[in-house]
Amino acid sequence: MAHFRAGDGIRGIGALVLDAFPKRMRSTAVGAMGAAGGVAAALGPLVGGALVEALGWRWAFFCNVPVGIVVLALVGPRLPANRVHSARKTPDLLGVLLLMFGVGSLALAIVQSDDWGFGDNRGHA
Repeated sequence: MAHFRAGDGIRGIGALVLDAFPKRMRSTAVGAMGAAGGVAAALGPLVGGALVEALGWRWAFFCNVPVGIVVLALVGPRLPANRVHSARKTPDLLGVLLLMFGVGSLALAIVQSDDWGFGDNRGHA
């Protein structure tokens, strides 16, 4: 669980950090973030398991708070003050609805797979 949370943090920070890099350096930034994600995926289960064994399962969630504060303190001042926003102001409503339907259907199929079986047509999105 902890390695998934670490991966979420890296991706969230990555979206902010990419704006700070010039276009010619973005491939280097993406490569560094990919390497950090690989390290997090490799070490996450080990560190998460040790954390849960030593301090309890609640710490798998609480440990993100101090990490987030430290990362925000280190990265925040280096981000550009003014970000360029796209001209589009409204979200893509059709895309949001399709994403909700697709993810909901997948979750329903996974949750009901024991009762419905994999061959039942109700589980296909």
